[in-house]
Amino acid sequence: MLYKLDGKIGTVQLIQVGDRCRLEDPMWENVQGVITKIDRGRKRCCIEFVFDHGRRTVWVGYDIVKREEP
Repeated sequence: MLYKLDGKIGTVQLIQVGDRCRLEDPMWENVQGVITKIDRGRKRCCIEFVFDHGRRTVWVGYDIVKREEP
């Protein structure tokens, strides 16, 4: 694993299923979602958003997820 990362180990935000979050992307800046699934091997999480009374899920990488404090 260290060879793949060129010997650099970064930090990973602690998130878990059920956390409220926002995406750090200008297109999604005012939208809150809830983490429904986590794929730790691929470093991705599934977030459920509510748009116009409909629910949508999106898989995104950890790097753009910002956890909302309760």
